[in-house]
Amino acid sequence: MRFNFLLAAAFSATLAMPLVGCGDGNAKKDAAPAAGGGHDHPTEGPHEGLLVELGDEEYHAEVCHDEEANKVTVYILDDKAKNAVPVAQQSVTINVVLGGTPSQFVLPAVPLDGESDGKSSRFELSDEKLCEALDAEGAEARLKVTIATKPYEGPIPAHDHDHDDDHPH
Repeated sequence: MRFNFLLAAAFSATLAMPLVGCGDGNAKKDAAPAAGGGHDHPTEGPHEGLLVELGDEEYHAEVCHDEEANKVTVYILDDKAKNAVPVAQQSVTINVVLGGTPSQFVLPAVPLDGESDGKSSRFELSDEKLCEALDAEGAEARLKVTIATKPYEGPIPAHDHDHDDDHPH
């Protein structure tokens, strides 16, 4: 299992995604449609978090990192990365490889108001080690979630610390 995880982590290092923080603004879109896609690709989620593509853009996850509270929140979103998608999972998993050492973090479901029937679109964990790992240079992080019995996994882009000082995250 460790070999598969390390192989997946090494593959994720070759993928690049936009770098953004986390706040309370609205989703932003690229100015031009993606080549061959014919539609805009969001650069950040509704909470201004890092977007993770799940499947062939079937879903997205938004990863928000609150450095002051040492809390990481993951939102499961639709194919447009706009609307919450409650899933019947009790948790999502973030796997991080840092300096060749893998770590695993389980984020329990924290349903939003109005989410019921054991479904949640929000998952949170307050963990200083997770926050430090996501911030560390060279860290390779991947999100794992199951949606409607189908497993999804995607790379979490590196957190950009060179953003404007007035941009919360």
